[in-house]
Amino acid sequence: MKTGYFWPLFGDNNELYFSFASTRATQHIETLLNGFKGTLLTNGYAAYEKYCASVEGLTHAQCWAHTQRYFEKALEDEPALAQQGMDYIAALYSHEQVMNDQQMDARRQLAYRGHHSKQVVDAFYRWCLAHVKRPDLIATKNPVLVAINYALKRKQALEVFLADPGVPLDTNHVERALRIIPMGRKNWLFCWNEVGAHDVGIIQTLLFPAGMA
Repeated sequence: MKTGYFWPLFGDNNELYFSFASTRATQHIETLLNGFKGTLLTNGYAAYEKYCASVEGLTHAQCWAHTQRYFEKALEDEPALAQQGMDYIAALYSHEQVMNDQQMDARRQLAYRGHHSKQVVDAFYRWCLAHVKRPDLIATKNPVLVAINYALKRKQALEVFLADPGVPLDTNHVERALRIIPMGRKNWLFCWNEVGAHDVGIIQTLLFPAGMA
């Protein structure tokens, strides 16, 4: 027995492909995305970052929801400071809600993000830089410092959405779509072999209704 992984690939038209692999290595990303050019929105997994850095014509965008989770983890140790970080990110989501409510087209979304959301992002990173070298946080290895460094390291990728209205703030739509895998895991926990697991991915891909997420 061995562990395997389903790698989800979400398309522009809300289609979802479940690719099975026996490893989480970068090699599978290279096979899966071979020839793809454009913008790739991912979670914080380092293998994506490594791959995107090596491919010309590929823009790497990252997920603000994953960034927020690091601040959530720091709430118990540093509630006031962690909440400040979360408030900045919450403000970004508030602006996204305004655009959705007003049903803005791509041109208006780009202008709105370029003005309102950019102000929030710039203020957030000024806040990060103001706290990242605080001796007290460094000395205690405070979890909020982990969150700040996570955001600073991914600054360029987290800002991609400001210049592209087609890029969501997060990968939550993919995570929602992935629920069909854990919901039915008892049915395909034991696929007998890798071919069976590959077939499960094909079946779930075909069953996934476009637009579900």
